[in-house]
Amino acid sequence: MVTRTPPLQAHRFSVLRRNTAPAFPQERTSQPSQGTCSYVHRGQSFAISFALRIITLNLNGIRSAATKGFFTWLAHQHADVVCVQDLKAQTAELSPSFQQPDGLHGYFHCAAKKGYGGVGIYTRRQPDHVQAGLGWPDIDTEGRYLRADFGRLSVVSVYVPSGSASEERQAIKMNFLRRFLPHLRALRARRTVE
Repeated sequence: MVTRTPPLQAHRFSVLRRNTAPAFPQERTSQPSQGTCSYVHRGQSFAISFALRIITLNLNGIRSAATKGFFTWLAHQHADVVCVQDLKAQTAELSPSFQQPDGLHGYFHCAAKKGYGGVGIYTRRQPDHVQAGLGWPDIDTEGRYLRADFGRLSVVSVYVPSGSASEERQAIKMNFLRRFLPHLRALRARRTVE
């Protein structure tokens, strides 16, 4: 369920529920949660009710996840958008069943290095626009950012660099985080006026 904050802080939202399922259970999950969106337009406050289900999960390899039942599990989720991280596959290695499963549209940003990183977004409805990468060569070669726009809503699948492997990787992670927050703020400002 996604909820937005009161009118004074319109367009700021947080994900209240994160659905991950490493074992990909076969049982049917509940229907999407109801939510409310508040926003201010020309000094007046408005509230809209909606039902939107967004799921995000780390696959730790899309081919491995497929053998463990990921696509069967996905078919039972009734999700509008599913963000996946750590594909560990190149675009050429994504079979048609991986790219367009069960009535979903798949979009991917794979890492240049084979068997490394990569993100994807599965959507029930085709987005108006998809952006792969941030325009930052050091991050884009690792396939860490993919954005899908639906009207004024942007959904981002992001795979933040891990800093646990070494001091160098920790510095890369901190550099990414320093640049990423201003990017999100600019995106929010740009998307709220469109």
